[in-house]
Amino acid sequence: MTHMPLFIDLSNKKVVVFGGGHIAERKAKDFCNYSKTKVVGKTFTPELKRMAGDGEIEIIKDDLTDIRRYFQGTFLVVPATTDPKLNALIADYAKTRKILFNQVDVVGDVIVPSIISSNEITLGITVLEKTIASVKFLKTRIEEILDEFSSMCRLQEEIRFMLKRMIKNQQERRQMLYRILSDEEVWLGLSNSYDDGLKAALDIVNDKLQ
Repeated sequence: MTHMPLFIDLSNKKVVVFGGGHIAERKAKDFCNYSKTKVVGKTFTPELKRMAGDGEIEIIKDDLTDIRRYFQGTFLVVPATTDPKLNALIADYAKTRKILFNQVDVVGDVIVPSIISSNEITLGITVLEKTIASVKFLKTRIEEILDEFSSMCRLQEEIRFMLKRMIKNQQERRQMLYRILSDEEVWLGLSNSYDDGLKAALDIVNDKLQ
């Protein structure tokens, strides 16, 4: 795999999606919560129109005969039209302008992963050329255990602040946190409730300090 997984702050970046169909709609939904997203196309789905009306995106009606005007100040482009030749042209022009591009029919500069978020944890997963079904299956399996991992992250942070007041040696604090992390009773408690997991972790701390 030549692509390096990254998390990028897009809050002040402009993303332009070319196209107005369902694929462009999906891509607009991928980006609109993270970036200033424009969708440029000849026609637009009802959902894209709704998103524009709600201020989630900006839509621009254009026949796409002159795509160059939309590259100025753009961080990333998404060729998502129904015309493969036009998509390739957009990608090629992005390359010449050294602008990142996410393609829908082939692997481009940028791969947009399937995102899983749960409180303190955010994961992005992709299986490149594998089927969409395999990604959905993997995502479902990860979501099944992610809530417990999020609770463990919360518990570790709470215990860490507590240990700073009780144990001066940093190495001893790390060992204690790892012991809690690997303890089956703590995980079993978290599977019932956060309070049960916290109680099991505090029992470990108290045993150490006695």
